[in-house]
Amino acid sequence: MDRPSAFITEETEGAAIIYRPLPDLRRLYVEATNRCDAGCVMCMRRTWNEAQGDLDYDLFQGLMREVPRFPALEWLFFGGFGEPLLHPRLPDMIAEARRAGLRIKISTNGQYLPVLASEVVKRGVEEIIVSCDSPRENTYASLRGGSLGRLEEGIEALNEAKKRYGSPFPRLVLEFVAMKRNLEELKELPVLAARWGAASLLVTNLLPYSEGLKEEILYSYADAPRILRSGGFTPERPADIAGTIWKAAAEKWFTWGTVKLPRNVWGAFRRCSFVESYSAVVTWEGDVTPCYALSHSYPCFVFGRRKEVRKYSLGNLRHAGLYDIWASEEYVRFRGKVRLFRFPSCVDCELAYTCDYPAANQDCWGNAPSCADCLWAQDIIKCP
Repeated sequence: MDRPSAFITEETEGAAIIYRPLPDLRRLYVEATNRCDAGCVMCMRRTWNEAQGDLDYDLFQGLMREVPRFPALEWLFFGGFGEPLLHPRLPDMIAEARRAGLRIKISTNGQYLPVLASEVVKRGVEEIIVSCDSPRENTYASLRGGSLGRLEEGIEALNEAKKRYGSPFPRLVLEFVAMKRNLEELKELPVLAARWGAASLLVTNLLPYSEGLKEEILYSYADAPRILRSGGFTPERPADIAGTIWKAAAEKWFTWGTVKLPRNVWGAFRRCSFVESYSAVVTWEGDVTPCYALSHSYPCFVFGRRKEVRKYSLGNLRHAGLYDIWASEEYVRFRGKVRLFRFPSCVDCELAYTCDYPAANQDCWGNAPSCADCLWAQDIIKCP
């Protein structure tokens, strides 16, 4: 890969944009594995044909050796579209990252937490985000294919380890994917959060990866009849997620916990929390991608319209270092475009359901990939 340029210029109509490649990476998302021990109905893993594997430990060590080249890099997040606790060397990877001076977060389904709770606490993980889409055993099992009882066992083991080591960490965050079939159960979650000692509750919306889930969405669009007439799908009115959770949270939990909620109507708000927080994603294969949404290839449904997303890799760590990939002209230009959000708004377009561009994750401004109908950029789907 070519060495980073001192400046990168871009000509636009009547103006020029000058980008300066800087080592300003602040958050690194690492997909330790794409293997998983759950069977979540809402997961993209149900729709792909990818090989399964783990991030090579030597590759991860090389990645950690590059940390000093990024003076603003503070957080490493083990997550992605797999269960990080399944990586056989995850405790060693946490230790490597801590030695490099990084703070650690982990996103997990929690089913393997009873085995690794002590390691997570002992090695200094600061936050653990646990998926819990229902406080009821039957609904939880039907959505995730695991056991709520097993999850509770893991959280109890985590809390016991925190007491044993005299540590307030990791903070516990519960993540809830809201959809039609579990929305009413959301009001019961603060009771569970209080019992488990959770510090925060993160509610996000569903992105349907299969046609059978597209009518489970709770978010809407201001001109819902137009989308319905065009053959798409949207509820006539958005669900009241805030109204569902606030009363229960205030009564049972809100005095010490926090709740983060998604937006529920498509609108003018467009900003990418990945790019604006100076983040990058490393997949289990070593590919460096700009965000979770572009880290794999998969189908999904945006307001009922099917689209095919293709992985957008800016480089692979087997062939180039993270610094060179981050500072490459292609990556710098892409981040600049996203920060200015130079994409059309495909959902608002009168031709949205007759145009072929969105189906291939492209747009009529010549962008491929395109962020024109990204639900993350609308904060409808929330990043952990």
